[in-house]
Amino acid sequence: MKNATQATMFTALLMTALVCAQHGAAQEDTVILNPFTATGGHLAVSSPGKWQNPALAGSAAVGAALRTHPLLKVDVSVPAEAEGAAWLQVKLAIHGEGFDRTESPQWLLNRAPGKGGIDKLTLTWDTSSVVAKLPAKSSWFKVELVNQGDRARTIDVANLRAEALPGSTNAAGPKVTVIADESHPSLYPGVNQAWPGRGVIRMFDFMVGERNRFWGLRAKEQGAVVFVGDSLTGGWKTLATDFPKLKVANRGVGGDVSRGVLFRFKEDVLDLNPKAVVIEIGNNDLTAMGRPADMLSNLADILALAEKARPGMPVVLCSIPSSANPKAPVKADDRRAMNDGIRKMASEHKNTCFCDLFTATAEQDGSPKPECFAADKLHLAGPGFAKWVELVTPIFDKLNLE
Repeated sequence: MKNATQATMFTALLMTALVCAQHGAAQEDTVILNPFTATGGHLAVSSPGKWQNPALAGSAAVGAALRTHPLLKVDVSVPAEAEGAAWLQVKLAIHGEGFDRTESPQWLLNRAPGKGGIDKLTLTWDTSSVVAKLPAKSSWFKVELVNQGDRARTIDVANLRAEALPGSTNAAGPKVTVIADESHPSLYPGVNQAWPGRGVIRMFDFMVGERNRFWGLRAKEQGAVVFVGDSLTGGWKTLATDFPKLKVANRGVGGDVSRGVLFRFKEDVLDLNPKAVVIEIGNNDLTAMGRPADMLSNLADILALAEKARPGMPVVLCSIPSSANPKAPVKADDRRAMNDGIRKMASEHKNTCFCDLFTATAEQDGSPKPECFAADKLHLAGPGFAKWVELVTPIFDKLNLE
C-alpha cells in the first residue's frame, strides 16, 4: 500500500508539472531519484575490487519516474591512484517486480583512475527499451551500481537522476524535482571521511539488519518516546511493559558508538516525530579507545539535530554505567570525564534532563553492582533495567509525558 501511494503521488506531481509546462519557459526536465540526504548529497561506495552491485535507490516511485524520464544518470568520482596496471569498470543496472534484472549494455566507466583520479564523470544510460517492459504497477524497484576492478577503492556517487529524452514532450516542461522515498534506510558510508562527527567508527553486518527492521516499524511507532543507543538500550526487551502508559520505541543497536548514532539519528529517531528522546551512548567509544572529547562533540551534534528538527522536544541524556569486562576494558578516568561532560551538557541545554545511570548501578568504588548486570559485567540485567525505570519515570512525570 505504501509503495502504491508513493507511485500515485509521483504521478500526480508529474501531471501537475506537465500542465504547468504549457505556460512555462522551456527547461531541462529532471527527476532527482535519491539525494542521499543523510550523507550530505553523496554516497561513498566501498569497492573491494571484486564484482559487486550495491543499491543506490529503491522504491516503486523510481520505476515510475523512469517510465517517463528514461535517461538514467549519476555522477561518480574516484580518488587519484599511483600509476600502474590498474583498472576499474562501472555500469548501472535496474531490477523490479515483473521484469528481469538488466544491466547497461556496456561499461559506462572502463579505465584506470590514474594519478589524476576521476572527478564527476557522468554515467548515462538510456533505459527506454528496458522500462518499456515495466508492468503498470510494481511493488518494488531498485537501481544498482555494478562495479569491479583490480583493487579496493572508493567510488563517490552523487546526483542520481532521471531525465526526459531530448525532443520528447516532457523536455519542453519546467524542471521537476521529485525525491523518491527509499524502501530502506540510508546505507552506511563506505569510508571514514563520509561519516559525520568525530572519533571511532564501528560497523557490523548485523547493524544493517537492525536498521532495516526499524525501517519497517516507522509508521507504527510515530509519536513514541524513543530510546536510542547501543546494546544497553537494544537489549532492553521489556521496554514496552516497563512503561505501560507510554508509547515507546527502542532504537538501540549493539556495538554502536556516538558517531553511528549521529549518522542514523534523523532516520531512526527524528523521522518518528518523537514525543521525547532518551539517549544512552558512549560505552563503545571508550572500549574502542576513543576520546571522551570526540564522543561529547558527537553528542552535541545530536542535540543540535534534535533542536533544529523538533524545537523544544525533551531529551534525556544518560550517563554511561559501570562495567568490568576484561574483553571490553574502559579507563576509569575516561568514563568519569565522559559522564561529567554528559551531565554538564544536559545542564547547558534547554529541555534536556540528566539521568545518572552510572551512580544507580555502581558500587562506591565505581565497580558494577553484581545484581544489576549480566554475567559478562557489561550488559544490564533485569534489576539494572529496573533501576533505569526508577530514574527516568519521575523525569517523564515532570515532563507530563502521556
